[in-house]
Formats: sequence, structure tokens, C-alpha cells
Amino acid sequence: MSNRSITQKGYPPKNKTAEWLNNHSFDIIYLSCLFIIINYYLEIKHEGGHPWKTGDWLINYTHGLVRRGLIGEILLRISNLGISLLWITFATQSLIYIYLYHLVRKFCTNKERPVEWIILTLSPAYVLFPFYDTAGGFRKEILVFLSFCIILESLINNKNCYLKLFIGYLIYFLACFSHEISAFTLPFFIYAIWIGYRQNVIKKIYAFIYSVLFILTALLAFYIALRYPGDSNTAFAICNSIIQKGLTPHTCSGAIEWLSRDAKYGYTAVAGRITQYLSYLPLFIISITPIFLIENITTSLKRTLFIGFLFTTPLYFVATDWGRWIYIFTFFAFTLIQYENTLKPLHIRQMSPVVILTYLCTWRVPHFGGYLYIFYPALFIAPLRLIKNIINSI
Repeated sequence: MSNRSITQKGYPPKNKTAEWLNNHSFDIIYLSCLFIIINYYLEIKHEGGHPWKTGDWLINYTHGLVRRGLIGEILLRISNLGISLLWITFATQSLIYIYLYHLVRKFCTNKERPVEWIILTLSPAYVLFPFYDTAGGFRKEILVFLSFCIILESLINNKNCYLKLFIGYLIYFLACFSHEISAFTLPFFIYAIWIGYRQNVIKKIYAFIYSVLFILTALLAFYIALRYPGDSNTAFAICNSIIQKGLTPHTCSGAIEWLSRDAKYGYTAVAGRITQYLSYLPLFIISITPIFLIENITTSLKRTLFIGFLFTTPLYFVATDWGRWIYIFTFFAFTLIQYENTLKPLHIRQMSPVVILTYLCTWRVPHFGGYLYIFYPALFIAPLRLIKNIINSI
């Protein structure tokens, strides 16, 4: 299925390569989604689970209340019905990705737009991030992404708006108590709710009620994370609970083991790598460059993006996955911009096809490590690396 998004009035026709990418951008994204799902399937089939991509989802309440444990507790209880814990987790993650990309596609293809928009849609820091860095994919932030997209979609399609808004809130609740990073995205949700009010989609009383609910949920998630951070005993008990369900001890060596480490440990780890991690600064600038190429972005949206970025900055001080934090901010920023474009056409600065293709093909954001992947043929290397991983796993 091709996107019918050729040109907007006032934009000159572009070359065939750029046009093809624009018209088939979501064919490319869906194909990348298929690649990462197959790669992850073979990975966990071979290893019996992944320390981060699986382990993080299986933190649960076996040893009592603990941060990040809600989704793992639910999956654990479902597995008690005789369903494989490993494969119900994999299925949940895969379905979230598929539906998430389906929703993003609605924002990106509901009206014609010039080829310059593909620097957002196909950016290595947006939905293609897990394709370029497979170790950074299948993490719990996809829950809060899904929540946000369901809420925005409810504002576009007024049918069952309040039902979808409620479902979006429930998923946000699940996301916050499955990982506290979801609470750091609060400003984007508040902005989306009040967009709904300004568009006469949500009544003022409901906008107020949901704003309070989202704020209280985020605050409670922060409290749980600080009050019940976990320790080595918690990690040991959780590890035993999933080993009994057929997963390998290897699955416990990432996110579950990390429960025994506090924010101070994370801060020390960041401080020890700060010189190396400064390489993320140019990657961050490159990632958000498309925002500054939009000529009529509203003041309220600019303010929201700035506040949203400020809310995520604490993550950079206590955890080393700086590429993921860039990805999280970029996902919310770009999705919100794509949504705003459905309300009022946003005009993006004209660029030559060479500039567009260079931007899309020559960099990526590593989720961890601080390596400077600029002037790096990421678009060509990423599929080759995935194919190699798939072949090695068969």
C-alpha cells in the first residue's frame, strides 16, 4: 500500500528517488517493523529471552510492590493459564508495534504533503529507531507511545472519542507503573487533551478531569519508583519466578538485575562516561533539526516541545541510555507535529533531494554507548546487519 502524498501547492516537483521514498515511506516502515520482529523472534528463540528487551517486561510483584512491575505481573498471571510467558510477552510487544505504526501512519498520510516531510517520517530517530538500533527496540516506552497515539487518533476521529480517551489513559496508567520514564512524558499528554478542548472534541470538564488524572498518575508513578526501587532480593525473587516459567537465567542479567542498583549508581555510570557521551549532543541536534525547518509552527507547540524536553532531561543524569531518551522525545515531538499538520497545514522549508537523502541515509542514534554515527551509511548497513543476525540465528 502506497502513501498518496505527492506535493503541496507551492512546492516544485522533486526527483524520482525522493518522490518514491515519500510515496512509499510507510511501506519502508512496515518492512522495517517486520524485520525487527523477525530478528527479535529468532533472538529470543535462540537465547530463551533477552536481558533487556524481555527481562524489562517481566519485572513483577513476586517479592512485593516494586517499580516497573505492573505489565510483568499481568503477563505472569496470564501465563498461569498455561500460556508460555516468553511468547505471550513477544506477542504483546509485536502487536503493540504493529498497531502503533498503524496509528502513526494515520497522522502521516491523511493529507498530501511535500517530499520534505520524509525527513520526519523516515528519520533514524523516529519510528525507524529500532530498525537502526535493534537493541534499543522492544522496550517499555512503546506502551506510552501507544497511549499517546490512541489519544491523538481519538481527536481526529470523533467517533467513540471518550472511549478511546479512556483507553488511552488506561494504557498510560499501565505504562507509568511498568516504567517510570512514561511519567516524564506528561506535558505532551496535557497538551493533547487541551487541543481536544480547543477543537471542540472534548468538553472542558472532561479535559480538566483527565488532566488531573494524568498528573496524579505521573506523580504516583514517581512516588512508587522512589519508595519501592527494588534491591538484590527483589531481583533474585523475580528472576526465580520467570525461570520457573521456562525463561533462561540470561534473561535476568539486564533490567531485572538493574533493580539492585539505585539512581546514584546510574549517576556515577553517566559521570564516568560523560566525555564519551558528549557525542550525543550533535546527534540530538541532528535528530531535532526537522522541527526548526517547519516555518509556521505555533507558539503553543514550541512551548510544549520545550517543556517536554525539560521534563525528560533528568533521565540523562541517572541512566546511560541517552539514545533512547532522544528517541522518546523525538517520537513525541514528531508525532505531535504530524498531528498538528492534520489540523492546520504546516509548511516545511524546501530542500534539494540531495540534502533530503543525505539526511536520511548518513547517521543513526545508538541507544547506548555514545558512539558518533555521523557520515555513517546507516540506511544501507542496518538491513545488512539485520539479515546477518537473522541468518546467524537460524
